[in-house]
Amino acid sequence: MSAVNPLPMQLWTILTALLAGAACGAVYDVLREIRLAVGRRRLELLLDALFSIMVAAVLFVLVTGGAQMRLRGFMPLSMLAGGLLWSVTAGRFLRWLLRKCGTILKAAGNILRSFCAWLARPLRKRRKKAEKQPSILEKSRKK
Repeated sequence: MSAVNPLPMQLWTILTALLAGAACGAVYDVLREIRLAVGRRRLELLLDALFSIMVAAVLFVLVTGGAQMRLRGFMPLSMLAGGLLWSVTAGRFLRWLLRKCGTILKAAGNILRSFCAWLARPLRKRRKKAEKQPSILEKSRKK
């Protein structure tokens, strides 16, 4: 009988958990920007619940797949380490990029709003002019 070395399998599980933690960190950053942009309490609770369910599902898949139905203590720690590594490396760039895109979208919205207001000016002037002129009914009442 040959003894199977569990070390390569554990290293593979650790690397998979690190990658899964980094993916969870990326999803958290995107959900965080959505939460900050919208700012509604019910949406915050929904996004937090969605994120928690996603992390639990990822951990379940790791346990059932790579670890062969054995939850090891290093798996959640490896996921946490992957999320932290994401946060201090590529996460900074993603957060900066999401903020810039949000700023660009807000500026585009302001430009579109001012353009629509510019288009609506003649209509507002026409409405004010119509309000100042007495209607046909008012003219007949005065006579």
